[in-house]
Amino acid sequence: MNHPHASLCFLFLLFAAAAAHGATIYVPDDYPRIQEAIDASAGGDTIVVRAGTYVENIDFMGKGITVKSESGPDATTIDGNQAGAVVAFDKGEGADSMLQGFTVTNGSESGIYCYGSSPEIRENRVIANSWMWGGGIYCQNGDPLITDCLIRDNLATDSGGGIYCRDSAAVIDGNSIICNELTGIYKEGGGIACYNSSPIIARNHISGNTADYGGGISCSLGSPDIYRNCITENTAQSQGGGIYCAADPRIKENEVIKNSAYWSGGGIYLCTYHSIVHENIITENSTSTMGGGGGISCNSGSYYLARNKISKNMAGQHGGGIYCPYDTDLTLLNDCIFQNSAGIHGGGLYTENSYSTVMINCLVWGNNAGDCGGGFYNRDRCESTIINSTICSNSASEYGGGLYTLENSYMSVINTILWNNSSPNGPAIHIGNPKHPSTVDIAFSDVEGGQAAVFVKNGSTLNWGDGMIDADPLFVDAAGGDFHIPFDSPCRSAGDRLAPRLPEIDFEGDSRTGLFAYPDIGADEFHTHFYISGPVVSGSSARGVIVGWPKTNPVLLLSGSGVCAAPHGTPYGDFWLLPPWNGRAHFNAMPDNGVRIIDRIVNASFPPGTEIPFQALVGTELSNLWIAAFE
Repeated sequence: MNHPHASLCFLFLLFAAAAAHGATIYVPDDYPRIQEAIDASAGGDTIVVRAGTYVENIDFMGKGITVKSESGPDATTIDGNQAGAVVAFDKGEGADSMLQGFTVTNGSESGIYCYGSSPEIRENRVIANSWMWGGGIYCQNGDPLITDCLIRDNLATDSGGGIYCRDSAAVIDGNSIICNELTGIYKEGGGIACYNSSPIIARNHISGNTADYGGGISCSLGSPDIYRNCITENTAQSQGGGIYCAADPRIKENEVIKNSAYWSGGGIYLCTYHSIVHENIITENSTSTMGGGGGISCNSGSYYLARNKISKNMAGQHGGGIYCPYDTDLTLLNDCIFQNSAGIHGGGLYTENSYSTVMINCLVWGNNAGDCGGGFYNRDRCESTIINSTICSNSASEYGGGLYTLENSYMSVINTILWNNSSPNGPAIHIGNPKHPSTVDIAFSDVEGGQAAVFVKNGSTLNWGDGMIDADPLFVDAAGGDFHIPFDSPCRSAGDRLAPRLPEIDFEGDSRTGLFAYPDIGADEFHTHFYISGPVVSGSSARGVIVGWPKTNPVLLLSGSGVCAAPHGTPYGDFWLLPPWNGRAHFNAMPDNGVRIIDRIVNASFPPGTEIPFQALVGTELSNLWIAAFE
């Protein structure tokens, strides 16, 4: 027989669980208006709103409740009727307050207003609202989560057409922020504006927004994290078509594509104390005929750029890829700067009156300048150091196809390839002018045409050091943008192992030196490696390349079903592929030049977005992991 108190305890637990879960209130079943339901609710309650249009302005009243639509934003609208904010969180709401699944429209003091509150704003459509700041969503002194929302066609007078954050660490994740704009005199952040804030801005699609500063995103003060966003076709009337930052940002793994600015920074404009810009694709951005910095503009600060692909950007005047006009410390590590153009100076890179520029393991190729410095233009008391880089196939209409330096500037070049650059005067390097002489020190480098390819103005100095060669590097496929070197390249083991700042790895992570080995000249170190050259498109031809020691056998290429969280150590190196192995191809011994090219038609059954990991085994060495991403 059960103890009588046991049943009472059981009933009490059931009651407590129900109370903790909260009640469910329906609109219009229980209350005709959403605000009436909120007023009647208690913490932990859920208000479910049936399909329909509700003309009202709602306030969460500091309550930890969920207000969500039953049928989603297509069918459920809250219309603010131009009578203030449509939804207000301004009484200390926290993460247990949530708005989900509505179209929020016609607000005159922002669509969603958050002050001193940190609610969750999920799966809403915030459309056609307006205010002075944050036409779509306004956040101050709180840290809301804004996720999976469409924020479109909102207007602000001053800042933040789509979203405005002040004194906030908001999380803005997975939203579409489209076609928002500003209408005032001094306008910042067409899509998102942040002031004195350190938000996380991640995995958003930010497109078609307009402002004076920061068409897509503007950040002033603070330390924003901006990563894995697609920032495209935004416009700035002044600076920063895609991103404008007068803060200390971390900008990583974004696609910054086809943005434009009138003056500077078609893709990204940085004016900060310290910026970290890693692994971004920055392409097809532009400035006007008066502007500089088609891809990136860096001004008055310290900047660390690593493993970015900066390509096909256009500057009306200076710095097609990168533009650094004043007081800048710039470090470039493993960046690829290619096929950019400038109307006047610096097709790839332009620095002026900057403290220092250090370029390590970089590829600078196929850039063009209308006047001087096809690859790199360096002037006015600049000090630049170029180490283990490849500067090829750049052109200038007048001077310095590869490098151009003048006006009391200094440039040190070591372990670097300068090949197939062109201009009428100094196809490889042009140095100085008579009134303000400059100096270039170069050693252990491969320069096409030797000293004859360097034009030195009277008064300037060229110090041609040890280890210089003039020999074809034998790139795997320079015309296709593949600047790996084969085993028989004259650049292999021809560099200076005592060079200052010598990198331990090359531009793609391969070991640069052994215990006694000499490094290769250029950005690439000959090393067992696998890569796919060019895009991978279902039904089209793709080119895989295995690099390894000549005549080595066996040669295997494996593809797996996924990637291990941590590698399995083997006698051959780290093995990353998860079984089952979907493909296994065996090839004859490596050719004499150490490069095995594999041309294949890609299986047409793979949809875009498919990712397949590969590794090669060459003799007794495992290659790097390469993940083929289908376009």
